Amino acid sequence: MVLTRETRLDMIARDHSQEMASRETIYHNPNVAEQIGSYSYAGENVGMGPDCETIHAAFMASTGHRENILDSDFQQIGIGVALGSDDTVYVTEVFMAPRDGEAPRGGATPKEAPPCRCPK
Repeated sequence: MVLTRETRLDMIARDHSQEMASRETIYHNPNVAEQIGSYSYAGENVGMGPDCETIHAAFMASTGHRENILDSDFQQIGIGVALGSDDTVYVTEVFMAPRDGEAPRGGATPKEAPPCRCPK
């Protein structure tokens, strides 16, 4: 399955990245399930580092992050990037499979990989 960008998910991811940048730390969005709304399957990656390329390489080297990126059940993605006051890059990726009348897979809580910090 090919992931397609979803504007609403982009906004959720962008807002969370901006919040992390303003707090100068990374953490999973505690409200992501509520913000996404109806879905059958969802996930989230968060990371920080010197640039997007380094963060993406770290995501791909991390089992949980890589699983989210390559999970063929996800159909949509939203990506948010924000720059901190010290030029640290903060990234949020929100993944979703829309609900098609089925019960949420794995419960209502989105799949979260541990936060990913990249060395500067």
